[in-house]
This record gives sequence, C-alpha cells and structure tokens, in this order.
Amino acid sequence: MNSCTGAIGAAARHAESAKPKRKPPRSWSATPSGSKPVRRHVDSSPALGVCLPQKHSVLPKITFEPSQVMKILERLEEPHRTVVSVAAVTGLRASELFGLKWSDVDFERQLLFIRRTFYRGEFGLPKTKSSERVVPFSSGLATALERHKKSQQPFPHEPSLPERSWETL
Repeated sequence: MNSCTGAIGAAARHAESAKPKRKPPRSWSATPSGSKPVRRHVDSSPALGVCLPQKHSVLPKITFEPSQVMKILERLEEPHRTVVSVAAVTGLRASELFGLKWSDVDFERQLLFIRRTFYRGEFGLPKTKSSERVVPFSSGLATALERHKKSQQPFPHEPSLPERSWETL
C-alpha cells in the first residue's frame, strides 16, 4: 500500500485500489550479452510508491500605490531615484534595467529598447525573442532620465555583445 499522505497520497491509494485486475503489460528484462532476452510481466506501476513534494505557497507580489512610490522616491538620492523610477513606471526586470544604455532610450518617441541584460556581473542577450522588446515611458520619466543623463559622467567603455540572429534559433 502507498504510504503517501495528503491529497496526493489519497489519489495514489484510490488509483491503486480502483484498478481493474487484468493481465499486466509485458516488458523485456535486461540480460547478459549474448543471451536471449527474457519476457516477464510487470506486476504494478513502478511509480506507485512515489510521493510528490508538498506544494509550497507562493508569496504574493508586493505592489505599491502611486502615493507610496512617491514617498519612496522622495527619500532616495540620485542615481537610485532614477533607477527606482524607471523600474516603477516600466515594470522592467532588474537584469533588463541594469542592462540599459543611453542608446536604448529614445527621448523623442519616449521608448526604451530592451536589447540586453546584466546578470551576475555580465552583460548578455535576453533569453527569448519576446524578451527583446520596446517599452513606452511617460513624459515625467523622460524628464527624470534627461536630468540624470546630464548629471552623469561618461562611462569609460561600452560593453560589446555578440550579434544574435533570431532566424537561426
């Protein structure tokens, strides 16, 4: 009998007891080299004593009201204020946010081009074709980004990435 507990165990025990008694399927057993294979019957499913791990509850995502975001931003100094503003307004993943360059920002059309990620200290390409996308942003965020760009010192070198051809995937 199955020793699993909970709903999974009950389902396994029910499936075991509700099975009609019929001839089990045949399988081939492993034999030493040079011998003929021997046919034998499988008496029961080998998965019948396996217990699945208990389900863990997923923590709810924390979301903020606009007034709460404003209170957070008031307490932050640059460049953290701009980074949090971009994250709050666009919903970018952290790796996408940290992979942005100024060439990815189109101030005229108010668009961010997600072309790379920065994860565990390395620049890389987005995992999937749909991850490489264009994200619109508000005029308020455009003002914050322009202000941040003017105050920023130039980066000594631009990271280079391999070219990706989506047609070859």
